[in-house]
Amino acid sequence: MDAEGSSQEKQYKLLLIGEQAVGKSSLMNRYVDNVFEMNIMGTAGLDLKKKIVEIKGEKIKIFIFDTAGQERFRSIAKNQYKKADGIIVIYDVTDRKSFENVNRWLDSIKAEIEGGTESLLIGNKIDLVSERVVSQKEGEDIAKSKNIPFIETSAKESLNVKDAFLKVINSLYQRDLNKKNKGNEGKKNKSNKS
Repeated sequence: MDAEGSSQEKQYKLLLIGEQAVGKSSLMNRYVDNVFEMNIMGTAGLDLKKKIVEIKGEKIKIFIFDTAGQERFRSIAKNQYKKADGIIVIYDVTDRKSFENVNRWLDSIKAEIEGGTESLLIGNKIDLVSERVVSQKEGEDIAKSKNIPFIETSAKESLNVKDAFLKVINSLYQRDLNKKNKGNEGKKNKSNKS
């Protein structure tokens, strides 16, 4: 984790995982830099971008790790699971195989992590309407079965990209707020008993 800034500054690490060429890098680049490149090079290993977001007046540093989808880099992604606050699993709505492998990605997260991580499922490339082979309902159904949120995006058209990342970031922020409030309630209860 980056040591920049004060120790009080809230930081979240998000990990993007999924098959090769589903648009992980494109989603990251669209969200962080608001750019889209048609012929982007595939990620070799791990790529990182940072962004500062503001939630309820509080600045939060977001570290987004883009992992390579190729089989030979899977161990790198797995090594990052435990360090991640949020994991975004991405498939391509025009690639049935990338969707069929969603269960494998979600199961590998579950095997490596014991709670404490927010997850999100993204169906990307919805701008390619005539090439779509995975319906929105199929994405919703698999997300529902795994009890995680779902959203469809287009990195190219910038559709729902910001919403997708903020969905995870807001969930993490709310989780931390709830923990803090529970901690404060516990302290109040102890002082009332004294």
